[in-house]
Amino acid sequence: MAKHDQPSVIFIDEIDTFLRRAMDRDEIEELLSYCMEKNEIQILSQRWMKRQAKAQFLVEMDRLSSKSGDFGVFVIGATDRPQEMDEDASGRFAKQIFVEMPDKKAREKMLWKIVKKNENDFELSGKEIDQLALMTENFSFDDSLELCQTANLAIVHNASEQNEFFQGTMDAQLRRIKMKDLENAIETVLSITMADFQTFLANGLVAATMPLFFASQTYGKNLKVAKSKELFWVIVLIQHVAG
Repeated sequence: MAKHDQPSVIFIDEIDTFLRRAMDRDEIEELLSYCMEKNEIQILSQRWMKRQAKAQFLVEMDRLSSKSGDFGVFVIGATDRPQEMDEDASGRFAKQIFVEMPDKKAREKMLWKIVKKNENDFELSGKEIDQLALMTENFSFDDSLELCQTANLAIVHNASEQNEFFQGTMDAQLRRIKMKDLENAIETVLSITMADFQTFLANGLVAATMPLFFASQTYGKNLKVAKSKELFWVIVLIQHVAG
């Protein structure tokens, strides 16, 4: 279909789950041991089918990029775990683009969006939101959302410890989330660090960087930011077959 409707784009989100690196000996032995112990033999069958699908996909990519073809096809993959990509698969993509984390201004907008959508749950001033944006460096939107949810759960937990629920306290009567609650929650919410990105740079895994806004304008709806608790930036892998 992509060949027939060229120029066309094939976009694969979370491509690492499909083109994951092969397991090493220890990982294979661990998987076999688990399957035998839990009688989960179907897991091995699923692994085999994924391997066959992966091999076929790589064959098709090679056909697209062969000189015998004359196609105008872009293959784009997004992943938040490039370190888990199969090396042979990664090598088939011509470009790798790093989409940066939200800056302070973007984080402030994200926090305002969360607060306005749930305004009855918060008791925060504009100054406090500005301060919170400074404190949440390297946080994605999901991180910020989890931060607020963690703060809210702490309030619920404290209320339950004081037996307020047994006295008829309803959710609507719980106190609002304050700055102190969010400051405490930051300690328990994992944000990403640049250590992983430095590893990618050291190993030549990133060929270019661009701000998230520019990337979204460039690739439009074909660019999706993958979500992960370990890593929230996106490596966009691009293969272009010139027509």
